[in-house]
Amino acid sequence: ALALSWFRIFPLLMLWFITSAIVSFYNESESIQVLREGNKYPKEFLREKLTRHSKYILILYTPVVIINALFNYEYWIINCLFIPTQLALLCLAVCMKYSNYKPNETSLSNNIILSIASLFSVIPYCLPILLIMIVNYFNKAENNLKQYLND
Repeated sequence: ALALSWFRIFPLLMLWFITSAIVSFYNESESIQVLREGNKYPKEFLREKLTRHSKYILILYTPVVIINALFNYEYWIINCLFIPTQLALLCLAVCMKYSNYKPNETSLSNNIILSIASLFSVIPYCLPILLIMIVNYFNKAENNLKQYLND
């Protein structure tokens, strides 16, 4: 993606495909033993997971977006809003996974909503919609995880 920064929006499109691939990994639920490994409360567990995975995206995407912004300064607003929308998509995927968490199961129920959210993440101005969805699913995930993490 770095080598193609002079193709205007193409590097961002490539990063969006990477985000979509990463988000697809959140369909499978880990075992209950892995979930309980840190012996944390649901809110703490979710915040730690969201923070850690967001750092990975930031480390991977920031250099590409900065270089793309330097080559394509006329798209500065798109470059500025790209990382927050991708982080929102990732956070939504994590929250949706744990809102329907059942140990050792693959959840396909969230695929349609996540696909629509993925399309929203292409349009940076849809960020508020994604943020509202994150808050909603974060609360659902916290409530769902209480039965597995509070013993």
